[in-house]
Amino acid sequence: MDRAIGPRLSAVAVRVLPFPDVPSRFPILLLVAFVLLGVLADTAQAGPVALRKLAVDDGLSQNHVSAVIQGPDGYVWFATAEGLDRTDGYDIERFAVDPDGDQGTGGE
Repeated sequence: MDRAIGPRLSAVAVRVLPFPDVPSRFPILLLVAFVLLGVLADTAQAGPVALRKLAVDDGLSQNHVSAVIQGPDGYVWFATAEGLDRTDGYDIERFAVDPDGDQGTGGE
């Protein structure tokens, strides 16, 4: 009496891929890789940045600056305890704090 202990396997070859959906994603992954490489290459080619130290002698209201921000118009703003200073890269304009509590006014 013959008893089958397990399922019978046929001699058909089965191709098993470790990640069956990789070929369909490959063009998208390749495109993303090229875009990222292009962005990184463009960023790496940006030239050297020229920095210049500003001080009270240059027109800054004081040497301690608590915040720096560049506005959409290109002006760079410096926040100090004495008010705001704005520069276009050539001149510095002060917007001082009014001791009477009014809004700051342009000029010194």
